[in-house]
Amino acid sequence: MQKIESQIVIGVPIYNEGAYILETLRSLAAQTHGEFKVLVADNASTDGTEQVCRTFCATDKRFTYVRHASNLGALENFRYCLENSDSEFFMWLGGHDQVVPEFLAETLARMQADDSVSLVYGHTSYIDELGRPLAQTNGGNYIFDEPLQAHERYLKLLRALYRCEPVNQLIRRSCIDFSFRPVISADLAFLCHLAGHGPFARVEKPLYVRREISKRDSTPMERLTGQKSEAKHYELAALFVDSIATHPAIDPARKPQLISQVLQWMDERFKVFSARSTTPEASASVPSAASGTAPFFSVVMPMYNRERYVKEAIDSVLTQSDADFELIVVDDGSTDRSLDIVERIDDPRLRLLRNQHGGGAAARHT
Repeated sequence: MQKIESQIVIGVPIYNEGAYILETLRSLAAQTHGEFKVLVADNASTDGTEQVCRTFCATDKRFTYVRHASNLGALENFRYCLENSDSEFFMWLGGHDQVVPEFLAETLARMQADDSVSLVYGHTSYIDELGRPLAQTNGGNYIFDEPLQAHERYLKLLRALYRCEPVNQLIRRSCIDFSFRPVISADLAFLCHLAGHGPFARVEKPLYVRREISKRDSTPMERLTGQKSEAKHYELAALFVDSIATHPAIDPARKPQLISQVLQWMDERFKVFSARSTTPEASASVPSAASGTAPFFSVVMPMYNRERYVKEAIDSVLTQSDADFELIVVDDGSTDRSLDIVERIDDPRLRLLRNQHGGGAAARHT
């Protein structure tokens, strides 16, 4: 399909929202700021969602309805809305949530008043399945005393995050350079990544309406990927590391310490690392990799025709004072004696993978 273009594009990724989607679409159509377009992406709903959306979108040229042939999972549907639109400002809105008529006008004004702002959000009003009011909050305390360096704001936001309603509010598209993955709670890393680009701003009014669904017939991972799978928080830790390592606004000299602080937060919040056995026997054993549990560090060593140096490189890793690691040597199709040298090293922390020659990037990716 041709990309949806406007000053503001709102992506509405949906699946089986037939009971609520009409109210969502009406709340967008009622905006006092008129320069926007809406992309409604239906993940092959099996209820009445399709007919409601087709009927409504046919009455308003600002709205485009697309139905996928199968359920791609929420992540791919979110990605679809982003990649099939082009705008200065972008937002996702859930198919059971709403915004008040002044939402776009108020958030856009704040965004345009300060070019450094990466996201604007408002206070949140909560309603139940029947639309009855439940509570109201300020949307989260994510406004800090500026100026801050990117790594400082990244960490402050992580420590302040409670709920992630801002992820569904107005974002400066140029700040969305994030590697989206099917990882539980990825919105935490995404919001921190945005904060690395610039501060958030809050409109001190109730602009966003969040519907609380008490019962769901699927798990979070099913909704995220469209398949039954177990949530793995170590994948979220890896996503944070990648976010920081590739972030263009964070000073490279600050990245190692920030990664360490984020991993510590991950362990405190989700017990990603400390859930491993802490018995004297376990702590005395050399590698976690040898016992079948996840090591704290993974050291990756791409290798291509390095017979003169690879033994010394591997020894420098294996003699580290902290033994809780695995060393993954990825051979990139060596034609010299490199493989023979590595294969003769007897250490349970060492893993050897073999690639056809494709270059260092391909080896690291493996």
